[in-house]
Amino acid sequence: MQLVGKGGAVRIQRGKAYITSCRFLNNSASILGGSIMVDADGQLELKDSYFENAKHPTTQMADVLESRGAVTLVCRIYLINFIQHF
Repeated sequence: MQLVGKGGAVRIQRGKAYITSCRFLNNSASILGGSIMVDADGQLELKDSYFENAKHPTTQMADVLESRGAVTLVCRIYLINFIQHF
């Protein structure tokens, strides 16, 4: 398993994380999970959060969330995903 390049802001490998009322701005990852990566043994409960990601010039990843684990979305999740042309 490669540990580098996954989850630009947060990576959850094991256990459960609770993220509430957070702002994620312009995060990127070279492989997967521009803002958040949840591995197979991880769990995430995401609530009332805001994401704004721009494509990073050295990666193809402009995504917000990549998951191989369990993810629960609660209430409002704001997603703004755009690609900048360099």
